[in-house]
Amino acid sequence: MASQVAANDSITPLLVPIALSAMLATVLFDVEIGLLVSLLGAAICSNLLGSLPLMLVYLIVGILGAFSVHRVLRRSDFYLS
Repeated sequence: MASQVAANDSITPLLVPIALSAMLATVLFDVEIGLLVSLLGAAICSNLLGSLPLMLVYLIVGILGAFSVHRVLRRSDFYLS
């Protein structure tokens, strides 16, 4: 995903940190905390960029990131997600 963001200027590079922060919070704590981190990150990034429609995109990316790792038990499971 990072290579696609770097190659395409129309995709904002803030999508990757939003998804990764939600994934990290989900793995370390729980899926509810991951969703909360996703919501807060989406609100902060959309406020910084001044674009409310981007908040929905950031929120979807964060939710997908959180739910992709919510059943991780071992390190190998994390690599597969």
